[in-house]
Amino acid sequence: MRTEFDTLPSGVVVARTMGATAGRAPGWSLEPVATIGSAEGADAFLFGRVAAVAVGIDNQIHVLEAQAREVRVFDLNGKHVRTIGGPGGGPGELTFPVGMTVDPSGQVWVSDEGAGKYIVYAPDGSLTREYRRPFPWVPLLRGGPRVSRDSSLLDFGQLGGRRVAVRMLVDSVLLPTDTIILPAYDPPMFGRQLKSGERIGAFVPFGAQQVTAIGPSGEIWTGVGASTYRLARLRGEGDTVRVIEMDVSRAALTSQERATVDSAAAAAAGKGYAARPEDMPAYHPYFEDVVIDDRGNLWVRRADPGVRQKGSGSRPALFDIFAEDGAYTGTLAAPVEADPAPSVGKGLLVGVRADSTGAPVVEVYRLLFTKR
Repeated sequence: MRTEFDTLPSGVVVARTMGATAGRAPGWSLEPVATIGSAEGADAFLFGRVAAVAVGIDNQIHVLEAQAREVRVFDLNGKHVRTIGGPGGGPGELTFPVGMTVDPSGQVWVSDEGAGKYIVYAPDGSLTREYRRPFPWVPLLRGGPRVSRDSSLLDFGQLGGRRVAVRMLVDSVLLPTDTIILPAYDPPMFGRQLKSGERIGAFVPFGAQQVTAIGPSGEIWTGVGASTYRLARLRGEGDTVRVIEMDVSRAALTSQERATVDSAAAAAAGKGYAARPEDMPAYHPYFEDVVIDDRGNLWVRRADPGVRQKGSGSRPALFDIFAEDGAYTGTLAAPVEADPAPSVGKGLLVGVRADSTGAPVVEVYRLLFTKR
C-alpha cells in the first residue's frame, strides 16, 4: 500500500492512499501487558466511569475515575501506585472532571468542568497549582487538553461564537496566545433552529461528527468523515496546510441500525423535532475519532461492523494509522471501547473495555510494528 503526495498551487500538501484493500494492510500488532480492574477487590481496582486514560513518566498508567472524582496511578504490572485528587471543592479536589493529560515533565493536568479550571498535580501526586480556564467548554470537541513540547497548553473551546483550538502560555495565569479557528460544521440533528442560528435537539444516531485532535508539537487535525475520508491539519485562521485522504469503503447501516434511526426520529417528532432529509444517514461515517500519539502518528478510528473480535461478539476499535506526514502505515484492531479515547504513547496503547459483568477495565498493550 503506497501513499502518494501532491503539493497543490496553494501550497497544501495532500497525502492520498489509494486501493481497494486500503485499511487492511498488516504491520501493527498488540502484545497484552496488563488488565487493570476487577469486579471485586480493593477500591482502587473498582471503576465506575473512566473519563480518560494516559501514559505518564516511567510508563505509569493514569486513569481518571470520574465517578469517584480521582486519578488512580498504576505500574505496568497493574499494581496500584497512588491516588490523586478526590471529591470536593477544596484545593486539589475535583467536582466534575472531564479530561486529563500528562505533560513531558510528568505533571498531571485534569480538566474540571464543574469548577471551570485545570488542576495540576506533581508526579508524586501533590498539588502543584490550579488555573482558571479562560474560555468555555464545547462538549462536542474531543482531543484536549495537551501540553505540547514547548510547554504550552492547548485545548478546544469556543470564543466569539466560533469553535477554536486555543494555545495558552503556562505562567502565573493561563494566557491565550494563539487561536486556530475550526471549520464550521452543523452536525446531523433532530431539532429546530433558534433565532441565533443555533440548532437545539438531539443528535441523529450514526450521524457524522466533527473530530479533532492535538499533536505533541501543538499541531491541530480535524475532519468530519461524512462524505469523504479526509482529515486536515490547520494553522492560524483555520488555513489548511496538509491533508490526508484515503480510498476505503464505507459501511452501510444494518437493518437494525436503520430501525434505531427511525425510532429516534419518531421519538423526536413527538417532541416537535425533525431532521433535515440530508441528515438521515444510510452509511456510517468514514471515521469517528482521531488520537495522535507522542510521535505525531495519527490513529484514526472508524466504524466497521464487519470486524469482530475473535471468540467474542464485541467489535474492537479499528484504527487506520498514518505517519505525521500523512503516509499510511497500516491498520490495527484494538479490543477497546470508543469512549474514553485510548491513549497511545511510549510504545503503549491504553484503553477501556467492559468485562463480562459490564464493569469497565483498563487494558494495556505494547505496540509492535513490522516494516513491510
